[in-house]
Amino acid sequence: MKAFASFRRALTRGVLLVALLLTAGIAPAAQARQGPGLEPFYLPDGFRYVPIADTFFQPVSMAFLPRQGDQDRILITERAGIVKLVEGTTVHAEPVLDLRDQVFSGNLD
Repeated sequence: MKAFASFRRALTRGVLLVALLLTAGIAPAAQARQGPGLEPFYLPDGFRYVPIADTFFQPVSMAFLPRQGDQDRILITERAGIVKLVEGTTVHAEPVLDLRDQVFSGNLD
């Protein structure tokens, strides 16, 4: 449980880091974006929408890892308790961490 708490703190720091990095980027004025079945949403000035992958099932958090060479590395957590690694634009099929037997994620339908 202690390891999970450390992992959760790292994910939280990563999400804050993402917000800070996005605000530092150069972006056009706020643009409307719309996901499938969702209302349009607007990004504040200074933020930009950068899709990474569309292969995740109910992603709930993300954290940046230190770069390895010229590759950006991101951990993506799915609601069911799966953590996947994204390197550059490649999503690794094998999970980095599988906590499905320890996570209650409710009805996933």
